[in-house]
Amino acid sequence: GHSKGNINFKDFDILLSYLSSQKSSFLTISEAYKEFKVYSNRTDDYETISKIATFCYRTLKPEKPHSYRDGKKILENNYAWCGGYARAAKYLCELQNFRTRITTFFLEGLPFGRGDKGTDTHTVLEVWLPEKKQWIICDAMAGIVFPNSVNELIENPELADKHLETINFVPDQRWIDRKYEWYSSSKAYSHAKGMKHPIELVEKIITSWENVRFRNN
Repeated sequence: GHSKGNINFKDFDILLSYLSSQKSSFLTISEAYKEFKVYSNRTDDYETISKIATFCYRTLKPEKPHSYRDGKKILENNYAWCGGYARAAKYLCELQNFRTRITTFFLEGLPFGRGDKGTDTHTVLEVWLPEKKQWIICDAMAGIVFPNSVNELIENPELADKHLETINFVPDQRWIDRKYEWYSSSKAYSHAKGMKHPIELVEKIITSWENVRFRNN
C-alpha cells in the first residue's frame, strides 16, 4: 500500500485543494488536519510528486532556515530554506515508497551571489520513476516538478523553461520577490557549475570510517 508512516498521503490529495482555496498563503499540517479530513485516492506517480512539491511550497515558510535535518520535524516546525524543502519532500515521497536522493548544484554568475564569482547553491530532491527509468526533480522550494534529472537540465537548461511553458506556470508574488527564477528555471541550470549528492557523500565517509575501525579492531 501507499500509506506507510504516521501521515496518510490520501489526506494530502484533498488538503492541497483545501490549501489552494484559502486566502492565507500558509497552513500548518496540524491546522489542515483539524479542519479538513477527507480522503481521496492516490493518482499517478508524477502527479503525486507534484502535489507533494505544492504541499511543501504552501506549508513551509522561507523567511528563516530549517532547524532540523529530519523531514517530518521540518514540516512540523513550518520553516525551511531549499535543503529543508528537499528533506520535507523526501519524507513525504518516501512514505509513498519512492526512491529519492537529495541533490545540490553549484551556481556562479548570480547578480546577488557571494564573492567575485557570484556563487550560490541550490538543493532539490530527485525522485526515481521506475516505469520510466528516470530521475525527476522535485523542487519543493519553488513548488515545481521537472520531468528531468538535475544533470539533464544542467546539460540542456532550455528544457526547464520549456516545461514551465508546457504547464502554463505563473509565478506568485513570493516566487517573484525571492527571485526563484535564479534557482528553478533555465537561469539556474545555465549557471550551474557542478552537482553532488550530499547523502551519498556522507555514506561514503561513514563506510570509510567503518572500514578503518574494522581493520583496527
